[in-house]
Amino acid sequence: MAWAWVLGIASVCGVAVLTVTGIIILRAGSPAPTDCPWIIVLGAQVNADGPSEALEERIDAAYHYLQAHPATQAVLTGGKGDNEHIAEAECMFQKLTAMGIAPERLRREDKAVSTWTNLVYSLAILQQETGSRPEQVGIVTHDFHLFRATMHATAQGLKAYGISAKSRSKLHWLYYFLREIAGVWHYLILGGTYHD
Repeated sequence: MAWAWVLGIASVCGVAVLTVTGIIILRAGSPAPTDCPWIIVLGAQVNADGPSEALEERIDAAYHYLQAHPATQAVLTGGKGDNEHIAEAECMFQKLTAMGIAPERLRREDKAVSTWTNLVYSLAILQQETGSRPEQVGIVTHDFHLFRATMHATAQGLKAYGISAKSRSKLHWLYYFLREIAGVWHYLILGGTYHD
């Protein structure tokens, strides 16, 4: 009987923790200001026939922000995975320029393999180009990913603003949202050793 109580309490606590974590994830990210000079667009899978649905959604979010803010420039970040024929950054560059975004507004960072290195390498590009690290950036990614992305940015001394890409598939959104809850706790437990 005592074990049943312990298991019951543990289950309730577990559900409560997951629920609170999910709420925090969904409320993450401050809207990017209209004068944000730089945005960093985080990569996603490239398929054989072009960007995956997730990458297409991030490209669309970046396009709409760049269209609405003509002074803003972007770093497109993401390397080439073993199952990708081109780097994610290159795929985004090709799509955005085809959509009418001037290529001189875009920088390509094509070595990163994680959110952490997306930011590290993108900041290195900006520091080399401008002579200093920016104090704030807009980050383009999905709403479920903004919390962890901004945690990485804060750890690197940045103020990050969220520019949210919207998932077209509710099923995909739910899958990645649940995975993100696990990712956040993985990050919190392992601390600085976990740089996904």
